[in-house]
Amino acid sequence: MGATAESISRVFSELRALRNIPFSDVVLATSGKRVIPIDPTAPEDARLIKDVIQAADSFLRLSARTARTYSAEDTRKLSRSLEEEFVAEMERAGLKTQRLGQSGYPDHRLVDRSGRACYFETKVSSHIEESSMRSFYYSGGKKIAEDARHLLVGWGVQRESPEHWRVLSCKLVDLAKLKVSLKIEFNAGNTEIYAPSGILAQIPKLDSQQRRLTS
Repeated sequence: MGATAESISRVFSELRALRNIPFSDVVLATSGKRVIPIDPTAPEDARLIKDVIQAADSFLRLSARTARTYSAEDTRKLSRSLEEEFVAEMERAGLKTQRLGQSGYPDHRLVDRSGRACYFETKVSSHIEESSMRSFYYSGGKKIAEDARHLLVGWGVQRESPEHWRVLSCKLVDLAKLKVSLKIEFNAGNTEIYAPSGILAQIPKLDSQQRRLTS
């Protein structure tokens, strides 16, 4: 086995040890900031839960009352539409929200009625309780600036037609309880995939005159 192969083997061996790691440990290691668990018995945390759930309930009731459906090609694009309206409901509930730049968790920072910071993200799934497919991703702590609570708002949706969805339910998750696993992958772009050294044969694109002759 060559040096490169040995290095790859060692990485994958170490990777097996990085499974079911507390998300709070990952955040601390990458940002230097603590994930503060939610304590439902503490008055300030209970008020935070109530405010977020009240905003979600108002959003769901309005959707049900108006029989509203959302147009989107997939749940990723649907999530953006729901997120904008839900954030507006949170503002009406007295929570101050801020959209954080760049992609990746967390998408938002909020300040609750007690002036405490909290990070949150919304997720959409048509199989919110059944699917084991990966749907939460974290790649670094650049957007996390302080010790804070971390929440995830998960929306259960149903596809009504190929591009229309109805919102049915909501779950509020304390990410201090989340366990995550590290997954690495090897990848290549088109310049690498279609490098001349690897091409065995090719059929050039026909020009307009050739297309007319073959039609």
